[in-house]
Amino acid sequence: MLWDNVEGKKPIYGGVKTGITWSAGPCLSCTYDSPDGNFKLLVVLVNCKSTEARWKEIPKLCEWAQTKINRIK
Repeated sequence: MLWDNVEGKKPIYGGVKTGITWSAGPCLSCTYDSPDGNFKLLVVLVNCKSTEARWKEIPKLCEWAQTKINRIK
C-alpha cells in the first residue's frame, strides 16, 4: 500500500501497523488521506480472512468510504 502511491504526489496511506492475535486474527491499521485532501481516515481492520487479504481489503474499505463521503458533499 505504501509503495503504490504515485510518484510526486503526497502519499495516500501512512502509519501502517499489522498484527495477528488469537482473539482478533489478522489485523491492519493505517491512515488514509483523500486524494483531494478534504478528509483523513483512520482505518482499522480486524479478523481479516488471511494475512495476505489485509492488503487488499484496506484499499476497498477506503474506496467505499470515499464514495460515501463524496455522496454527502
